[in-house]
Amino acid sequence: MSVSNINSISVVLIPETTNVYNIGSTQNRIVELGPIGPQGIPGASSGQGNTGATGPTGSGTTGSTGTTGNTGSTGPTGSTGATGSGSTGSTGSTGTTGPTGPTGSVGVTGNTGNTGTTGTTGTTGSTGAVGATGNTGATGSGNTGSTGTTGTTGPTGNTGSAGSAGAQGNTGNTGNTGQTGNTGPTGAASTVAGNTGNTGATGNTGNTGSGYSGVASLTSITMGTGSQTFTLAGSNQGAFIVGQRIRAIYTVTPTNYMEGVITSISSTTLVMTVDTVSGSGTFAIWNFAVAGLIGQTGSTGNTGNTGATGNTGTGVAGNTGNTGNTGNTGNTGNTGTGVAGNTGNTGQTGQTGQTGQTGPTGAGYSNITSTTSATPASTGTITLTTTGQGAFATGDRVRAINTTANYFEGVVTITGGTSFAITADYNVGTTTATSWTITLAGARGSTGATGNTGNTGNTGAIGNTGNTGNTGNTGNTGNTGNTGNTGAAITSVSTQTAGYTGAIGDANTLVQMNSASALTFQIPTNASVGYSTGTVIHVSQLGAGQVTVQAVTSGTTTIQSNGATSTTPKTRAQYSALSAIKTATDTWLVVGDIV
Repeated sequence: MSVSNINSISVVLIPETTNVYNIGSTQNRIVELGPIGPQGIPGASSGQGNTGATGPTGSGTTGSTGTTGNTGSTGPTGSTGATGSGSTGSTGSTGTTGPTGPTGSVGVTGNTGNTGTTGTTGTTGSTGAVGATGNTGATGSGNTGSTGTTGTTGPTGNTGSAGSAGAQGNTGNTGNTGQTGNTGPTGAASTVAGNTGNTGATGNTGNTGSGYSGVASLTSITMGTGSQTFTLAGSNQGAFIVGQRIRAIYTVTPTNYMEGVITSISSTTLVMTVDTVSGSGTFAIWNFAVAGLIGQTGSTGNTGNTGATGNTGTGVAGNTGNTGNTGNTGNTGNTGTGVAGNTGNTGQTGQTGQTGQTGPTGAGYSNITSTTSATPASTGTITLTTTGQGAFATGDRVRAINTTANYFEGVVTITGGTSFAITADYNVGTTTATSWTITLAGARGSTGATGNTGNTGNTGAIGNTGNTGNTGNTGNTGNTGNTGNTGAAITSVSTQTAGYTGAIGDANTLVQMNSASALTFQIPTNASVGYSTGTVIHVSQLGAGQVTVQAVTSGTTTIQSNGATSTTPKTRAQYSALSAIKTATDTWLVVGDIV
């Protein structure tokens, strides 16, 4: 029998002889044993027992050699040893899901459609019945002269024959007016409608309200819910009122916006309570627009049919586990039945010496712990001070476990028996802890090839659309807000047929750019043309040539817009218009029908 050492595992070669057809064949059986513990302390020697006296030699004649017995049948094969107890390594944790790609930018808002024609005026309704006549007012208080007493009328004489008419005498003086009699009761109202009076002249058209466009703020705001306060540019609050739901939009990237209800507004300040946020960041250019109320969530549609199961992946199989321990040797076959000669008597066996003391049990790998504060990681060296070394050796791959969801692995370097420096290359969890148990860890197998992606299942049928909810009652009409300040009127209109640089006289005017070819409208520096803050210059594309707005000196003058290139916005098409608003010394905000 010989013993060799392979990777700290003892291997015993046991000679084994097998008779096949009366021919002896000897082979070595390989049996793996566990790690060999340190040599135990030799037991105390009790001296060799006395040799028993040799028995007397038998006097019988030696019997003839019996025939060789038949070879016994081969013993049954020993049962297969139990499968090795090493636990399968834990499945690697699933990698984190990659970040969601950025949301695509919001498309350009389409042009506002033309205003429909005004419907014909309805016919004038019939005039209502005339109301009852009011009581006659009291007569003025001037004193009426007293009426003279009327004389008694004499009896009427017989009518004489009519004489010829004499000349008419002079009209006598009008007598004093008698006292006004009491007013008689009012007659019943007429049921016949009187003629409708002529329509009065149309009054002058009132000033145009400020509307919702052009309301902006340059206040630096960090996006978030709750109360947000904006200082309004140009002291212009537009037609917005308290209680209205609005959207505050970062004009450079319109996908960044906040929605909520106005709680306070004046010509200089707007305060809103934000309840919906899209995007994040701190910005200082805001436009305001009316926002619709958030509708109720519709009913969930029926779940679509489950797609067909994808093909099974063809990943490489994991490494084969360690071979289990060798089963017990089968029973020896029956000895042949040939007659054996008589054996001489065996001498008495000497007394067995005392058994030596059992050596100490090897240290093994259990009960090695640490209370060092450490955080699991997959890189770097993590050093733990342990309660001992056990059977661990430098170069072993170990796992330091806090919980089944918080541990790390790597190759250990041991110094002084209790300093375990682990070069970490794998971890699960990142919780800092002060309770660790050290165990052996198997080498991590390579990741198997990714299986083919299964076919996508058929899309489930779209669920039926839920019934439309009843329309809510119409809310009471809010009070009409105060009329906003009238915006600066366009004081004049000019036309340019080639590239043009703004002049001081263009403040609050419309500049029409009329050319068949593309051309530019340039904004000068404040040092060159000192427009006041709040100045608005309106620019329109009258011809087929697209108009580009740009700074004369781009390093000095800043142009902000939501155009494709924010510093050089362009009109979208013929008859598009834009407004350039001076918001700071050398900063202009361009809004309108731009790309």
